[in-house]
Amino acid sequence: MKAICLGVILMSAACCSARIYWADLAGFIGGVQPDGSDITTVVGPGGASDPFRLAVSGDHLYWSEQSDQEIRRSNLDGSNVTTIIPFGVTQGVGELAVTSTHLYWSTFTDGIYRSNIDGTNPTSIIPSNETLSMKSNDFFLFWTDSSDQIFRSDLDGNNVTTVFTSPDDIRFGLFATDSHLYWATSEKLQRSDLNGNSVTDVFDLATVGISQINDMFITDDTIYIADSIGRIRRTDLDGGNLVDLVGVPDGLDVPTGIVFVIPEPSYFGLGGAALAFAIYCRFRTRKLVGTR
Repeated sequence: MKAICLGVILMSAACCSARIYWADLAGFIGGVQPDGSDITTVVGPGGASDPFRLAVSGDHLYWSEQSDQEIRRSNLDGSNVTTIIPFGVTQGVGELAVTSTHLYWSTFTDGIYRSNIDGTNPTSIIPSNETLSMKSNDFFLFWTDSSDQIFRSDLDGNNVTTVFTSPDDIRFGLFATDSHLYWATSEKLQRSDLNGNSVTDVFDLATVGISQINDMFITDDTIYIADSIGRIRRTDLDGGNLVDLVGVPDGLDVPTGIVFVIPEPSYFGLGGAALAFAIYCRFRTRKLVGTR
């Protein structure tokens, strides 16, 4: 009985699996398992118009709408779509980044803005001309512009500094882990530390069969890529073992944003049944012990 009860509780804890989400300019947000299975439309027409950039914080997805010029949020299952930055709050919305407490976005003419995670208290924090890509980690905000430079600031917008100037054109791909900064040029993916030092080539795009990186998300051992020719792809950190997860035959059109999510475990992820069974197990075990 103890073994059965423990097994059910552990199953409940492990019910929530990792998932990849992408924003598609065709008008939806899709989802897929890391192995390419279970391709679904998470937010469809009505909830999404032409989503551009995508971000995740906690149990919510955030995305910028290119035509409607607003920022929306939903639960990870696509429910409860809400506009948190309406049209007209700033002069357009483009790039998007989030932390656990704040939302960041670029505008057409007003630089970079920050608000609370629910969209309240929008504030201009960094004057900037054209922001081509933007990401954050737990310590800094990073962004690029048409000068092929990568900039860094504190999360409140202070201490703006240039961390790297590229001899090549830096494209949209930019990602920051807690220890490294990654960016894509027209020819290769590169990496440095968070100060822009120790720059290395990760892989050549043409060599591994990637046209252009529109966006990417990097974990400890995998790079997930939104490719400009309409594919969601996965590679090892060195560019090996390239796998197509989603493509045009699956309904993909123009993927422009991508995130990788491991939902926080719920020890009662199977709902009330798991809770009831756990209580029964506890009661039954005590009863059996008491009858010996």
